[in-house]
Amino acid sequence: MPEIKSINRETIRDIRIRINEALAPLSQELGISIEAGNASFTPSGRCTFKLIVEKKGEDGEAYDKHGEYFKSTARLWGLTAEHLGRKFTYAGKVFTLKGVKPNAWKNPFLGEDHRGKMYVFPEIPKEAFLS
Repeated sequence: MPEIKSINRETIRDIRIRINEALAPLSQELGISIEAGNASFTPSGRCTFKLIVEKKGEDGEAYDKHGEYFKSTARLWGLTAEHLGRKFTYAGKVFTLKGVKPNAWKNPFLGEDHRGKMYVFPEIPKEAFLS
């Protein structure tokens, strides 16, 4: 990576990737998930990243508060805890259900596309889930 001349969204994206690559061995060594989260920056060149450290569950996956919240409230949405992690279609595209944001009453559902980008959804009918 060439020397950074300015801090902007693109350089932050590149820096986040490099930080996560550097943290991967430590994450593996400690048996936890460690990654750079959201970042904020100023035009003067100061950038701050949120560091996310999560324990791993019995299945080896990192703990996720949105997934846990979905599991405990799935019946309220007419779904079951087993729907978490399943693929569904929305507007002709395929997503994976990742959880529910408890305070987002308009778009509470979180879904991830094939590139790993997260999206929010107002609802996910049972019929939308792929078998």
